Amino acid sequence: MSGLPKHIKTIYNLRIPLICAVIALIGIILRFMRLGARDLWGDEVYQYYQCVGPMKRFWLHNFYGDFSCFPGDYIITYPFIQYFGQNKWGVMIPHILFTFVGFYLFYLLCRRYLKTTLGFAMAFALFAFNDNLIAHNFDLRPYSVLPTLAVGGLYFANLLFSEFSRLTKWHKLGIGLFCLYTVIFHIYGLVFLSLIFLFEFLARYKESASEMKKADFIKYFISLYCILAIAWVWYASPMLQWFGFAQKAFQGERPTFDYIPNPVIDFIGFFKGIFGNLLTTDWLKWTVLGAVCVFLPGNIQRYKQLGFFFICIGLGIMTVFLLSLFKHYWFLQRQFIWVMPFFAFFIGWCWDSLALMMIQRKKQTGTYQFWR
Repeated sequence: MSGLPKHIKTIYNLRIPLICAVIALIGIILRFMRLGARDLWGDEVYQYYQCVGPMKRFWLHNFYGDFSCFPGDYIITYPFIQYFGQNKWGVMIPHILFTFVGFYLFYLLCRRYLKTTLGFAMAFALFAFNDNLIAHNFDLRPYSVLPTLAVGGLYFANLLFSEFSRLTKWHKLGIGLFCLYTVIFHIYGLVFLSLIFLFEFLARYKESASEMKKADFIKYFISLYCILAIAWVWYASPMLQWFGFAQKAFQGERPTFDYIPNPVIDFIGFFKGIFGNLLTTDWLKWTVLGAVCVFLPGNIQRYKQLGFFFICIGLGIMTVFLLSLFKHYWFLQRQFIWVMPFFAFFIGWCWDSLALMMIQRKKQTGTYQFWR
């Protein structure tokens, strides 16, 4: 690179953020095209009418259009619905902004784990071009924001568990408020934060100098998790019929396996239904082959990658599945839409490890590696 012009060197040094920005821009354009080609549909119209009128006391048990008492989406959409009415572009502003933030947080997350151009490109392609995310990121429904909250949860948890001592009190307060908002946003908020915390704990518990073994971190984390759990129990209690609170909105039973087959009857179809929705884009389905690296002994990250897959992805989907069975509700892709960025990150992480292994083997030859 020493003999190349200065502007070429600059572009090369910025190749990763540039590639991510281009992929993200295309993905966002696809989301805008999707919104432009449709009108508000039934569930969105129902949620819209739940937000009309005087603002509800969201600290109490109220319903906001998703048959639960979690007010997070109501809080951010209410003022826009009052001002724009049923103008789809106006009422979708909060979710559009959250989508932009989601791409930025995804980039920050990848920077903490990935080192190669190939890893970033794979992760961003799967995140940007996932058909479910393209279809639902700009929906007037709570699940459209869940991918951003899940990505943010993983990024901020990594900061807490790895750099707690270096964070200021304002950083710690900000992370705590983000986690609290995530929990009051949707019933799955505490679910995926708990899975993320479990992964971070298991990934670091053997480290003798781990941040999580320090007294300040222990006090902070226990206090934070107790607050999160109390908030979640309060808003979830009517839906789960706890402490004498019963759900008043009649939802009726839905056939759980209308969209994804029953695993007892058709396990292969169940498996295809899940992974097909995690990948969706036909021309990117080959990227799943990168997961083979978790079985290669030369991959020093393989145990963390396996742990991440089984905890944040596997247990995440299983929790949604069991809750769908318990509530007699559809088990369908938008219920586990928050797992999809985790899967994109996981596949990107696997390709990153493969690229690093290839670089390590060839570093003595002087051969140029395009994937660096």
